[in-house]
Amino acid sequence: YSDTPTHLLLKGGEGAGKSVAGIIKTLNRLRRGMSGGMGSPDLEHFKKSLWPEFVNWCPIECIIPRHQHRFAAGWEPSKAFTLVFKNELGGDSFLICGGMDDHSSWEGPNLSFFHGDESRRHKTPEAIKVLTGRIRIPGPNGDPPQLYLTTTPRKHWLFDYFGPIKDNDPLAAFKRNSYVATVLTRENAANLEVGFADKRAESLTEAEARIVLEAEWEDVTDIEKF
Repeated sequence: YSDTPTHLLLKGGEGAGKSVAGIIKTLNRLRRGMSGGMGSPDLEHFKKSLWPEFVNWCPIECIIPRHQHRFAAGWEPSKAFTLVFKNELGGDSFLICGGMDDHSSWEGPNLSFFHGDESRRHKTPEAIKVLTGRIRIPGPNGDPPQLYLTTTPRKHWLFDYFGPIKDNDPLAAFKRNSYVATVLTRENAANLEVGFADKRAESLTEAEARIVLEAEWEDVTDIEKF
C-alpha cells in the first residue's frame, strides 16, 4: 500500500499472485481519488489475463452505471477503454485500460499511477521510458505518482533497470528511487492446485524453474515459451 518509492517491481513465479497484488494497489489508489492506467504488453494478453483477474476483484458498484456492462459475462475488450469510478472523496477517478502493442499510444494521458503487467514480454525498455513520463500528477492529498510492474523476471532490460547498482551505473538514480520485491509460486499454494509447483517443475530445467517458480534473475536465452 505504500505510495513510495516512485518505481516498484514485483517479480514473481507463475501463480504467485503478483498481478492480483498490482490490481489491489490500483483499486486502492482509485478509491483515494487518483486516476491512472493499467496495461499488458499487448491487447491479447490484457483480455485473457489481466482484465479477467481485474473483474474478479473490482467492486462493480463503484463503477459508473454506463460502464458496468463491461463486467458482464462474455464481454471482452477489443481496444483500449476507460473506466470511471466513484471515489471515496465524492468525485470521479478514471482508469485507462488496454494493451501496449504500440507504447507510443500512451504518450498522451497525465496519470497518478500505472500498473504494467508481465513487462518481461517487452523486448526493449521503450515502454518504461514512456510511462515514467506519464506518472506526474499527485493525488488529492499530495500522494506521489507511482509506476509499478508485476511480472515474471527476465534478465534483459528489466535487470538493467531493477538489478543491483553497478560501478558507473547510468541507471543508479533510477534504482535508488525503486523497490524490488519477490513472491514465490509456493507462497500462494493455498490458491493453486495441490502440488502445482512440483508438477510445473517437471517440464522445466533447473534454470527455467528458478525463473518460472522462484522469480530469480537467471541467464536463459529465451523464456518466451513460458
